[in-house]
Amino acid sequence: MRRRPLLGALLAAGTPLAGCARPVESDSEKTPPDVHERTPAGESVPDLPVEEVKDVATAGVEAAPDAVGGPEEFEAALEERGVAVESVSEKPDFLSVHHAVDSFAGAGLAEPLGIVAGVYAAYVGTVDDPVVLAASVLHDGEAVGEYAVPPTWAEEYNAGAITATEYAEKVLKTVKTG
Repeated sequence: MRRRPLLGALLAAGTPLAGCARPVESDSEKTPPDVHERTPAGESVPDLPVEEVKDVATAGVEAAPDAVGGPEEFEAALEERGVAVESVSEKPDFLSVHHAVDSFAGAGLAEPLGIVAGVYAAYVGTVDDPVVLAASVLHDGEAVGEYAVPPTWAEEYNAGAITATEYAEKVLKTVKTG
């Protein structure tokens, strides 16, 4: 008598699961893709050790001249250091710099950003009433990003209150892309 309830329970449990163990046909579209395929990295593997962005920007800051007197000298100092300057102009409330980048690989934006920040620090140390630096980054003629540097950061760097690395990191944090 104990067999009948046990047999009934097994049949009741097995009925909803019927057909679930059917194997997937090998040429079916439901077959999952081979997850073991690997794409070779080839040329995308960087040379080691990889230089950190802040180190690249810091080197640019440290490569700045001692003094920069105005927009013309600012532009000349950037061009001497390899920055592709589109324009530099001084407005009442800010110093506007538009520069281009060829690539975002390698040193990418960090190198010209560091150079611009370093030249700006020299500018702040030279002029009487420094204004905020507002920089636009261009790629293939289109704006792809921007960053800003208040004169207080450059003054702190010039006074030795912060290091070139700290100054570069502050500027890097202001970058907006899009």
